[in-house]
Amino acid sequence: MKYKWLSKKQNNEKLLYFFNGWGMDERALNISNIFSNFDVLMFYDYQNLDMDENVFVECQKYKNKYLISWSMGVMISSIFGLKLGKLDKKIAINGTIKPIDDNFGIFKKIYDLTIKGFNQSSCEKFVKRMFVETTAFSPFLPKRTLEELKNELISLKTYNGDENFSFDLVYISEYDKIIPTQNQLNFWNKRNEKILMLDCGHFPTSIFENLNESLLSNE
Repeated sequence: MKYKWLSKKQNNEKLLYFFNGWGMDERALNISNIFSNFDVLMFYDYQNLDMDENVFVECQKYKNKYLISWSMGVMISSIFGLKLGKLDKKIAINGTIKPIDDNFGIFKKIYDLTIKGFNQSSCEKFVKRMFVETTAFSPFLPKRTLEELKNELISLKTYNGDENFSFDLVYISEYDKIIPTQNQLNFWNKRNEKILMLDCGHFPTSIFENLNESLLSNE
């Protein structure tokens, strides 16, 4: 797993952990501009979960820590949950802790076929399917190799999220073509998290274009 500081200011007391989705990099979401008053630490590239965990020690200096996890990042953040420290608010967007599952995530057969036929064309098709308007996809294509992306797909099948990890708020898109909306509802409805529906596709455009720090308020 890789991480990257998208924003880091001297003496800032607020930290946002952002666990990105499969195949993404910093191009996916210009989150550091939206959450301009936060230091932003992004995690991505889940080909393996090895990393320098000293970064979590460094993060304990922050007075307030928040978590936003998107897509496959929801499962990954649950695995590292205890290492993140005390969190003021935890938000999951268009993902579950069991993201490759016939009832609670992507259908296993579809996921396996995606791996089997993975190439440049299928990668672009995947990114297009994140949006309701398919013309919006091109700026978000990751600057990563096909080999990396395929290896990440394969690795994600081997991870087990921690179902004891909980979120304060869960956003689910009405038109999610990646992780079926109903399967997300199947997972979260059996738990105690608050659920809000979004009028968009898998890519959470309506949150990251129209909301800002108010997303992390305690309301």
